[in-house]
Amino acid sequence: MNQKIIITILVVAVIILAGTTIYFSTVASTDWKSYQNEKYGFGLTFPITWLGYNATNRTLDWGSFGTSDSMDFGLPSQKDGLFNISIHTKKQWEDIKSEGGPAPEYLGENEIYVFARAQSQYAADSEMEERIKEVQDIIETFKLDK
Repeated sequence: MNQKIIITILVVAVIILAGTTIYFSTVASTDWKSYQNEKYGFGLTFPITWLGYNATNRTLDWGSFGTSDSMDFGLPSQKDGLFNISIHTKKQWEDIKSEGGPAPEYLGENEIYVFARAQSQYAADSEMEERIKEVQDIIETFKLDK
């Protein structure tokens, strides 16, 4: 009887170990941490604490300066994104900057677009407050395709 219990425990332990190994090797190989926007040619890298992050396209209204695309980044457990990257034409960006009011933070530009970011002030709970603290590290990974 004791031998059967020990064998059962060992079999269960081997199954759990095999499953864990397969899971983590699959997660690592899918490169979930990298975000690449093919349309606009930029990428970001996320820390492990952002596993399952959302990237949602949204149109921003800049009033008399028109609209621009934006990518909002957040987590499934929250309603709104924690930060966004807005994509502007060079003319629109100059207009926004010349207005003198609050503007998103300049990230970089390519031949066509200027990229900027804004951060949400929203934090539903202490977990989201911790994720907000990581946004600057994520932004530092911003890269434009060549």
